[in-house]
Amino acid sequence: NARLGVVRNAYGSNDDTESAEVNQIIDSALEQAKSAGAELIDVEIPDMMEHITETSLYGSHSRHDINEFLASRENMPIKSLEEIKEKGLFHPVLDLLIDIFEGPVNPEDEPDYFKKLAARDKFQRLVAGIVAKNNLDALVFPCIQILPPSKQDVRDGKHQVLTFPTNTLIASQTWMPSICLPAGFSKNGLPVGMELVVLPYHEPDLFRLGY
Repeated sequence: NARLGVVRNAYGSNDDTESAEVNQIIDSALEQAKSAGAELIDVEIPDMMEHITETSLYGSHSRHDINEFLASRENMPIKSLEEIKEKGLFHPVLDLLIDIFEGPVNPEDEPDYFKKLAARDKFQRLVAGIVAKNNLDALVFPCIQILPPSKQDVRDGKHQVLTFPTNTLIASQTWMPSICLPAGFSKNGLPVGMELVVLPYHEPDLFRLGY
């Protein structure tokens, strides 16, 4: 009797063969859930990508947090991101790491930091409102919109971290509990994940539904 809100605008385009196969696998898994007694309700998160962009804080936090982590470990051979950058101890395709190198030393030093914090609360209220309005037990969507790329695809620049079509940011940037479940496999045996998201502090529901 679970009511699952299927976030349709978190799916990739069916015109893309990679995302089309992911969509088919997710919908097949949802049909199994429906057969087991779940009710599926199609929903959309308005202006989803704009909200994700406005609430992105990992660029603000990562340099400070990673440096703090490295410095706190006595046996760590590297003590800071600055040392990694100076010694060139990173792969040049790691665009996210290169972006983090340029982040603020302290998160609060970024001019838009507190604006992004406020935007995160607004984003959470929007998504929680969709759950409440439709009387849902959880939201569901593909963890990632495309099939997993090969290492060579990444090295060839086919995909970059900062533009990779992942949906895991929805839960992390609304501070809502989530779990990624195995949904099935592609024709070539690549795994596809399905994400469930519930209201804050509803972790028991998350584990029950995930199970």
